[in-house]
Amino acid sequence: MKYTLHLTMTPFVGHTLNSQEATQLITSLVEFTKDVEVGYVNAGNRAATLVIDTENPQDLIKKVVPWCIVTGEHPNVEPVVGWDDFVQSLADISGVDLQQIKSNNGAPEGCCSSAKNISELKPFSMPVGGEDLLEFMAWDTIEVPGVGEETIELKGTYQIERQHPTSSDWNEAEIDIKMKKLDVKGVSERLGRVEVSTNNEFQQSQGRVQKGTAFTDIPTGGAKLCEMNNFAKFNLPDLGLTAFNKEPIELKHTITHVPPVGQGGGTGDVRIPLFNVEDPDGEPVAYLKKVKTHIGDFCKGHSEEEKEAGNQHNHQH
Repeated sequence: MKYTLHLTMTPFVGHTLNSQEATQLITSLVEFTKDVEVGYVNAGNRAATLVIDTENPQDLIKKVVPWCIVTGEHPNVEPVVGWDDFVQSLADISGVDLQQIKSNNGAPEGCCSSAKNISELKPFSMPVGGEDLLEFMAWDTIEVPGVGEETIELKGTYQIERQHPTSSDWNEAEIDIKMKKLDVKGVSERLGRVEVSTNNEFQQSQGRVQKGTAFTDIPTGGAKLCEMNNFAKFNLPDLGLTAFNKEPIELKHTITHVPPVGQGGGTGDVRIPLFNVEDPDGEPVAYLKKVKTHIGDFCKGHSEEEKEAGNQHNHQH
């Protein structure tokens, strides 16, 4: 069952917390927010709204009380800063290394560090959890009745959040994943411009790197199966149409490293109805008939070093 919590953060005054208390606070936030399905905050008044799926609401209160007060609804709170950025800001105020906490929080012993570039990728090795912003290409076959069908090449980026693996052993491990953002675009001769993004307002795109291998005749040491149930928006501005899928787009990849830079997959032949966002209960306005994908390189700005270099460059100019 899903519960919505409307919270106001207790004052975070630096001189009232020693480093041990601050570390415990941030650690509890990292652990607590694993269960957050939707969240946003207001940096000005430290308000937070979280949607959490749980069978035991009393457990939420026990987790929440140490670091915030349940105060009722905050209808005027605007999402000035994202939840992850908000937790980062608290860590910065307290002098706590948030990345170290995340790396140590539940990662099985023996996991390697998350790669930030191609040279750091380790085949058949499990890294700690993290986020990856990667180049992404897709070839979507879309049919719009009365207009036509075409396969469109789409290019852009996607951002994936990876939880810690269940094991440091490649064969035994599973990893829960979420597609936080998708931004790919292309042009079709029949359909005009095509822009595809995630549709988290309808449902979160998420999936899993599966235990074992993708091939029954290779029981260990082989490629693993990664599955993602994608919920997307298909904006066709030249047709004056934005459509979305209600049933998941089941993307499947076979991967030899995490993140799966340079690898690809897709759906095979499907016929997924797409509905008009302006008439979600009406008849389908289009059909997604196939998706092929290719995961590209790490995007510039992925690593903290690249971000800092970019900030210095912008400051100089």
